[in-house]
Amino acid sequence: MGFEIANSRRPIFEKILRLETTENDLDRVTDLVLEERGKLSSSEARGYDRTLNARKLDQLVDPDEVSEFLYSFCKESALIEYSFKQDRSVSVMTEKNSQIETKQITEHRVVNLFYHNSGIIFIHGPYESVQEGESLARYLFQDTKVTEVLFESDFLLWMVYKNQMAEPLGADITLQRITGAEILGDDRTLGYNISESVSSVSLEGVWAGIYYGQELTQLEGEFDLFGYDITAKISAHRGITFNSSRGSLSDASEPKQWLLSLRFARRIIALFENWVDRDRQEKVPPKEFYDNIHSKVNESDTLYSLDEGEYPFSNSHTSVDPEVFEESEADILDVSLDEILAMGESEVVEFKSKLPDHRNNIAKEATALANFKGGVLVFGVDDNGEVCGIDDIRNAEETIMNILEGNVRPQLELGVNFESRDGSDVLVLRIPQFRDLPHAANYTFYIRRGTTKRKLTPYQLSYLMPNREENI
Repeated sequence: MGFEIANSRRPIFEKILRLETTENDLDRVTDLVLEERGKLSSSEARGYDRTLNARKLDQLVDPDEVSEFLYSFCKESALIEYSFKQDRSVSVMTEKNSQIETKQITEHRVVNLFYHNSGIIFIHGPYESVQEGESLARYLFQDTKVTEVLFESDFLLWMVYKNQMAEPLGADITLQRITGAEILGDDRTLGYNISESVSSVSLEGVWAGIYYGQELTQLEGEFDLFGYDITAKISAHRGITFNSSRGSLSDASEPKQWLLSLRFARRIIALFENWVDRDRQEKVPPKEFYDNIHSKVNESDTLYSLDEGEYPFSNSHTSVDPEVFEESEADILDVSLDEILAMGESEVVEFKSKLPDHRNNIAKEATALANFKGGVLVFGVDDNGEVCGIDDIRNAEETIMNILEGNVRPQLELGVNFESRDGSDVLVLRIPQFRDLPHAANYTFYIRRGTTKRKLTPYQLSYLMPNREENI
């Protein structure tokens, strides 16, 4: 009995896969791997040396060394080890005489796949080996559908909200403290791009980005799982990294350290899958969350300051009258300009006082509306719904149409109306929801979130594609 993990400086699961099958018996999985091991050993050639093995974790871990809470996880899991070794020649330059010499080196990589009988596979290894681990998993389980588990940005935001409200994430897990975060911004935020990783003492930039609807791409925090303190970094669209020098992992034996990490990762996946199945209103923070951020940032002594009244995520944050607009994009396309002005900006209404300096923003705004529910893009109205007019409206229309035709694929089907209020000209674009394929602005997909636009991740985009049940 022995528990040793190659490349085990700290637990990192760069990729997490899910098998869409009910046949997740550990004996079946280990037998499958051992069968493939025989094929590998009989096919070694050209300097390649590949080994494959699978063992149940309860065969590797001493039950007296870990708690029953952790050992029960061993009974549900197996370790698949894949080793790749190759002898090859490389050319190097000597330091003394700058001559090129040929040397023989041995390239050796190991990737570990932790299999849990819920159908989850956690891949650990050097970055260059992770893809090999994924390919191996897809090959081993080629008879079933294999998908990558990608945490959504809004799921990370939900965890931030729970932390701010001092509420547990679940019955047995709490995010006690946020120690770091990363957001990916665009030109809407504070007049420049935001892409930063910050500590807990200088989170104002991240809070500002969240307030304006920027994508939260990474969250690091101190979690409590069944009384264990675990510091982990969860990345949107990627995996989970653990800090083994802090909390319960710091003084744990290697088996305990890995089992705690696996237990935690499995619990986060369960939370995420439960979150995905919820109604949209239960997924997003309420208005009070953004009010708290507004106060937190504006009262701090930093360069950030926030304007009032822009809440990016929840339907409840918008000023749309439910009697005027319900769920159908057809409603908003038929609403008059006066009613639109009375509504104010929302997830289906965007005001522009003039043509943006960066003309591609027009394509971004239009496609974001089309990829959500459809909506109305109004030029000649400021953010407060006051008509300011637009000069040379015919030329403005031609400019806008040229931008959309040259930068949006597939082409948008939209209606264009000229309106006049108190002698000021207003241009109204009515944009239906996409039909067969979502629309891209310069090869990038956007979607409306509250009163802002956000880039669609590949995972989110899969929901909008045809036959999306097969893509997820």
